Parts: sequence; C-alpha cells; structure tokens
Amino acid sequence: MQKTKWFASLKAGTSVRTAARTILDARAAGVSFYLSHVVSRPGQNAEDVHQLRVATRRLAAALSIFNRQFGRRTSRKLRRVARRLRRASGTVRDLDVLFAMFESHAESRADPASAAPAIERCRAAFNERRHAALQELTQIAAAQAARFQKAADAARADLQQRPARGVGFVPRLASVARKILPKRLRQLLAAADADLNDLDVLHQLRIAAKRLRYAMEAFAFCFPIAFRRDLYAQVEAVQEDLGTINDLRNLRDLLLELNRSAGRGDRAGNPALGDLTWRLDREIAERRAAFIRMWQAEHRTLGQRFQQILSRPHLKIVRPPRAATPRRKL
Repeated sequence: MQKTKWFASLKAGTSVRTAARTILDARAAGVSFYLSHVVSRPGQNAEDVHQLRVATRRLAAALSIFNRQFGRRTSRKLRRVARRLRRASGTVRDLDVLFAMFESHAESRADPASAAPAIERCRAAFNERRHAALQELTQIAAAQAARFQKAADAARADLQQRPARGVGFVPRLASVARKILPKRLRQLLAAADADLNDLDVLHQLRIAAKRLRYAMEAFAFCFPIAFRRDLYAQVEAVQEDLGTINDLRNLRDLLLELNRSAGRGDRAGNPALGDLTWRLDREIAERRAAFIRMWQAEHRTLGQRFQQILSRPHLKIVRPPRAATPRRKL
C-alpha cells in the first residue's frame, strides 16, 4: 500500500468538511490495510506491526484535528478501537526496536565469549515477551477488525451529512490550521522550557513533537514549501533524536529488570549486563547533551519560524461571495 503522508489536494481554502473526509478516508484505509495483514499473517512481517502502529497514530491525530465534524459517540468508538490497536502493536514494535538495539550493543562488546550466557538469557527473555505480545496483538486485531470497520463507516457517514441550511459561512482548512498548529506548538515549547537534562522532560517533549508533526501533515499544502521541507523536517528530527534516547532508556531499564529477576539485586551482580547498562547510560548522556546543544543552536528558533509562516497573507480565511442585493426601483 502506498503510504499517504501529504494531501496535495487540500489547500488553505478547502472546506473543513472536505478535508476531514479526505484525511479520514486515507487514515482509515491505512489502518484497515495493515490490520488485515496482521490478522492474516501474524508474525511474518515486523513492518506490518510498525505500520499499523503509525497508521493508528495518524488516525488519532485526524480525529483530534477534526473532532467537531464527528458526533461524540462516533468519534469515541473509533478512538477506542484505534487506541487498543495502537497499544497492542506498540508493545510488539517496542520490543522489536529494543531487541535490535540490544543486539547491536551486545555485538560491540570486547569479550563476547564471557558475556554469552547473560546475552543468551536476555535473548530468551526478549523472545518470550515478544511472543506473548504478538499473540495478544493477533487476538486483539482479529477481535477489533470488524469493530474498526463499523466505527470507520459510522465516521464517514457523519461526514456525509450536509451542514444545516442557512449557514452562510463555510469554515476553511486555514482556519483550523490557525487554531491547531499554534496550540501544538505551544505544547512543544512549554515542554522545552523545562529542564532538558531530565529524561522525563525529554519524553514529554518527544510526545509534543510527535503530535505537532502529525498535525502538520494535514495542513502541509496550506503553506509554502518551506513548511514541509524545513519546518516539518526539523520537528521530525526532534522526535527521532528524542525517540532514540527514549529507546536507550527503555532498554537500560529492561536490562536492569532482567538482571533483578534473575536474582541479582543490582547491575553489578552480573558483569556482562552491568557493563552493558553502564555503556547505555553513557550513550544516553552523550545523546542528551548533543540534543541540548542542537536545541540551543537551532531548534530554539522553531517557534519564531512557525509564527512567520502562520502569518503569511495567503492564509487569510476564504469566505464564500455574498449574493448580490437587488437594487430597489425608484
């Protein structure tokens, strides 16, 4: 399936209802496509799981942006089903990412032979957890497939209903962009104002960057090309850099948990895992410092650049022309 990130047909003057229909159709189709693959060929392709997670995230972003276009009950049902799929696929995907990262770090050890028993125990624990998570995902996907389709069809039906007659103003996509993007941007900048040395703060900043990024995809062609080429790329880089730090942190915490579950009270109890977690701590610190330097050097101007683009004249909301008033005959 061809992945749909941008919507070239959606311009600043596109009606909100038309934009909502276009984006909902694409996002729901993405979820349905990868959901069917996860159900029909469970465990055969890790990319299916990854893309299902991404598709449900993009669908959730669309529902958040256009929430006023749906009935509350309709939106709530679709959100609930998509959230269950996202969480189940996310558990499997996270384990895949952490295992690949673990293998990379384990292979870089100078004494792989002495570390082999501990490494094998970790591999076995990863495989056991992934197998359980994949079974749960397969069950949830099979159980939720029909519910998702029904909820998506109900959301489409909501969007097919015409606005009430007599309404003279048709809201345009630019008006939604001017509400949603500044809000998402404020959330990101507020997170960045906290102590960036705190990993929990970086986690919240990553979530804010992800929400802003997915919102930007809906409005991309309301703006000049710099919006997609520069601003979007910058927000995406923030999310990816922080995502790597978060994955390293999760891997470190998981290895500490595995060490404790094996009957060792601290990381020093197993030299192989102790050395591995120490190196993870060091890499986390290095990447965190590099991100802070990058933020202070480049990313801190993100808010100003956003405001410059949002204030461009061509983003003025387009109103339908007024009907001509007939002249009175004298």
